[in-house]
This record gives sequence, structure tokens and C-alpha cells, in this order.
Amino acid sequence: MARQQTAAQQHLSIIKPRATWVFAFVAGLYLMLAGRLVYLQAARHTYFQKEADAHRVNTNILPARRGLILDRDGGTLAGNVPAASVYADPQEVADPAATSALLASLLHDDPARLQRLLTPRSAHVHYVSLKRHLTVPSAATETLPAAAIMSALKQAGIAGVYAVPDTSRSYPDGTLAAQVLGFTDRDGMGVEGLERSQESLLHGSDGKIVAETDRDGRFLPGTTRHQSEPENGADIITTLDERLQHVADSELSKAVIAHHADHGIVVVMDPHTGEILALSQAPTYNPNIPRPAKHLSRAAALEVASRWRDGAVSDLYEPGSTLKTITASAVLQEQGLGMMNTEVYCSPTLQIGNRVIHEAADELTNNLGSQNLRGILRVSSNVGMAQFGLRLGEDKLYAYQQKFGFLDLPGSGLPGETKSPLSSPDSPNRFTGGVGWSKIQLANIAFGQGISVTPLQLATAYCAVANGGNLMRPHIVRAVRRNGVETPTQPETVRRVLDPPVAAAVRSMLGTVVQSGTGRPAQIADFTVGGKTGSAQVSGRHGYENGHFVASFVGLYPLSHPRLVILCAVYEPQGIHWGAAVAAPVVHNIARTALLQMQITPDAPGTVDWDEHTAVRRTARKP
Repeated sequence: MARQQTAAQQHLSIIKPRATWVFAFVAGLYLMLAGRLVYLQAARHTYFQKEADAHRVNTNILPARRGLILDRDGGTLAGNVPAASVYADPQEVADPAATSALLASLLHDDPARLQRLLTPRSAHVHYVSLKRHLTVPSAATETLPAAAIMSALKQAGIAGVYAVPDTSRSYPDGTLAAQVLGFTDRDGMGVEGLERSQESLLHGSDGKIVAETDRDGRFLPGTTRHQSEPENGADIITTLDERLQHVADSELSKAVIAHHADHGIVVVMDPHTGEILALSQAPTYNPNIPRPAKHLSRAAALEVASRWRDGAVSDLYEPGSTLKTITASAVLQEQGLGMMNTEVYCSPTLQIGNRVIHEAADELTNNLGSQNLRGILRVSSNVGMAQFGLRLGEDKLYAYQQKFGFLDLPGSGLPGETKSPLSSPDSPNRFTGGVGWSKIQLANIAFGQGISVTPLQLATAYCAVANGGNLMRPHIVRAVRRNGVETPTQPETVRRVLDPPVAAAVRSMLGTVVQSGTGRPAQIADFTVGGKTGSAQVSGRHGYENGHFVASFVGLYPLSHPRLVILCAVYEPQGIHWGAAVAAPVVHNIARTALLQMQITPDAPGTVDWDEHTAVRRTARKP
């Protein structure tokens, strides 16, 4: 018995330490496990929360509606049509290369770009935007683009790619006012025109939903983590009159084609407010399809891009005789209305140093003799206006180029504005090596050569003559509408340039130009009309180029109380290049339609339209 107890005690003495070590080992394992759990759930909680969210939480963009561009009466010039926004979860795309090849034709995109987007940059990327504003031809179905694209994706067996409703930019009138409106890129950002200059107002801000999704990418109800609603872009109400723009586009296009010209520009303005009622350029383009689908050579691409530019605000040209009105205005404002009766002798040529100024080869400028300012404007005498410019002097003539706005950006709201590079008389002269203008430079500028302006600048200057002497800020945006509230653009007077009596005297002289001078083709029935023609040589790298001209005319309608200033410039017409024959008829046709449209009361009943007068003369010639 004693021996058994001793054996038991010995066995226990062996087992007890072993049990203690086993217990301690197991307890240690439990402590390690507990510590690991604490570490994972506390210290690494944020990390694993993000990892979980990356797999079950997704973000969906809620596209903002781009603002509309409207004409002054609310007609849509640029709007939105139903489209789709296509996105993908790269983690769900099994074969990026094969998927990209299938998607390329559906999205009309580059397979290499799509493959780059579909290849996961990391395991945490679950959203990439593939294409926005994608439209789908649906002539035979009413299916919305997003649904149509999802159906096409399913039929093609493309997984991990999804489509949600979006909108695409549309220009319902096609080429109408294309250079003014511009267009957007594939991401909906403005590239040219108002789409570019007003991008911050039109674009708006996208919203988004952050929520948990199921394995098919569908949002689970009640799991929204964050949601922000999109803020739609503001609508831009322009000063353009859609009906008047149609007329301007049509008449200008016919003139450019008829005279085989390089291009042409028309600007129609309200002289009292500075509103741009129409702005045309020919040839033009369709902003719905700004680029041909086919590959273009560099030269062809530059030709296409040149049509996007709004030449009315960005292209400088020598205005020629249309600038004589500005010189005459400066003379009368500085030296008094009595200068209207001052005469100078207008010989066929005027020698200044080793340079010679010539009169135009026109029947009106033959044997002019002595002429006053009215007569000089009526027949558009270069020699006569050069002499008045020499008497006025370089400092004062330069000051009026500045006052009329040629040396400043117009601030119209259109992109690409430029200003005259005319140097000050106080600046070094690179041609003479001295300081200031030479006498021949002063004489040339007086009759419209040696200075360059934009069509919008010149039209704005004529508005000052038309409205009684105030230079108005030209503008294209009439109002901005956000959330139903319109904020109008107020007319802005930049400065007074002429006293009202001086402006009235200049208008009277412009009336003589149309009644019996070079501007007769601008006369319309039952209205008084004033205006000035121009036929300027085009300057090149080595001086003026023979056979290259800009034919132009600026008209005031009706002259007794001008409501419209209309400028037309046709660049490099072939054959006849006189402003009276090429540009004045365009202005005539636009004005005749505009005055009827605006229901302006005739101020000279019985006055014969130039077209009718011409028809009568032609009939008289027939045997």
C-alpha cells in the first residue's frame, strides 16, 4: 500500500509540471490570439474598414446638366440631348485587351486608351470613366442611350462595364452662328466660342452617390454613405436674334460664293446698347460635327481649325476707306464744325517724300478739284483725307484711334479678342530709325492704311457715331439664368468720344455717301441710310499684295435715328473688289429684312430701293 502511494506521488510529481507547462502554453496561445484580435479590430480597424469598403462600396457620378445657350427670344442655339455615360470596374474585367477591342467600335474610341483605363492600377480601383456624352442612333427605337448601350454590352458578353443616363451637346440649327457658339470636346468641356468663354457658367458641378453594391454592381437600398446632388450649369441668354442671324449667314455665304472670295464677316449691332444682334462668318462649319471622322493631313486639319476661329474678334485687317469716317470725326471734334466747309485740293496723286498717294481708279475720283469733308467722304478721296490727317497731326489722330477703342480689347464676352498693334507717336519708329510716325504713315492712317483693326472694333466705333457719340461696350451675353433667376447684362458706356452735334454732322455726311456717292447700293426703299465703303489692299510680308483686297461696307439704318449698325467685310474677292459692289449689297439685303422684322417705321416714304432703281435703269437699256 505504501509502495502504491509512493508511486502515485512520483507520477503526480511528473504530470503536474507537464500540465502546468501545457496550460501555460495554451494560455499563451489564447493571449496571443486575443492580442491579435485587439490589434486587428482596434489598431488596424481603419485599414480593414477601407479594404472592406473598397470591395463593397462604390461611387457613381451624377452628371450635371450643361447650361443652354439661347437667343434673345429664348430659342435654343445650344442644348442637350439624351446620352449615356459609360464607366467600368477594372476588377471585374477579366481580359482588358479583349474587352477594349470589343468596346472600341461601340464607344468610337481608341482601343489602346480603353485598355489603359481597364487595366487595374491597384486592387482598390473600382471605378474608371470610359466615355461621357455618348449618343446612340435610335431612329427605329425609343430606347434611351444608356439602356441601349447596356443591351449592347450584354449581347457582346462584356462584363464589368456599365452605362448610366447622361446628356450630349447639340446644336439644333447646325451651322447657324457656329463661330459664336463654338463646341465642346468629348468630356463636355468648351473648346471654342461661347462654349469656351462661358465654360465656368455653363459647366456646373457633378454630384455623386457613395453606397454599397452587390456583386453585379447594383446599389443596395439603405446603404448610401454619401450623396451630393448635381448643380446644373447656368443658361446663357445671348444678344443674338436667331432670325436675323439666319439672314446674315445666308446673305454673306451667297456673296462669298458669288465673288469667289476667301471668306467674309458680318457684324450687326444695336448702337445704343452695344448688343451684338448677329455675327456671321463664311465659310462656316457644323459644331455638331466639328471634325471629319477621317484622318486629315496637317494642312487639312489647319484648314478645318481655321473655320472654328471667330474672325470678327480675332482677325486684324486694314479697314481702308471705312476708317475715313473716324478721321473726319476726329477733325470735327478737335477743330470744330466749321471744318466741314474747309476745302483742300484733291489732285490725282499726292507726293510725300519719296512716296506717292494715289486716288482709287474710280469714275467718282476723276478730276475732283477742291473738296470739303463731305465731298471727300462722298467720293472716298485718299488724297483729300490724307491732307486733313496731316493738318490734324499724329498725336490727335492717335488719340482718336484710342478713344474709338481700337487699342483696347472690346470685352465682348467672346474668346480670342485682339486689338490694334498701332504704336504710339512717342515710340521708336523701326522704319525711320527715329521717334514718332513719319508723314507718309500719318497720311496713310488718315485714309485707313497702315493701321489694322478687327471687324467688331470697327462696328463698335461706328456705333458711337450712330448713337450720338458714346462708345458702348459690345457684348454677346444678354443675361445669365440660374435656377430660374435671370441676371441681365447692363449696357456699359466706355466713354464719350464725340459731342452729339459732331456725331450728327458725321451721320449727315455718311448719308451723302449713300445718296450720291460710293455707298448707293446700300439704299433701301422708304428709309434714310448712311454708310461708308472700303476697298483696302491686303498687306503681306513684303508690302501690299497686288490683286488682294478686302471689300467692306458699314451701314447705319435708319440714318435719322439709327437702330442698326451693319458691317460686312469680304476678304480677297476675285474680279470686282469694290466695297460698293461686293459688301454694300450684303448690308442692303440684311437691313431690308431686319427693318421689316423689327417693324421700324419708315422715315423717308417714297425713297426708291437701290435694287428697284437698278432694275429701272436696266429696263430702260433694253430695246
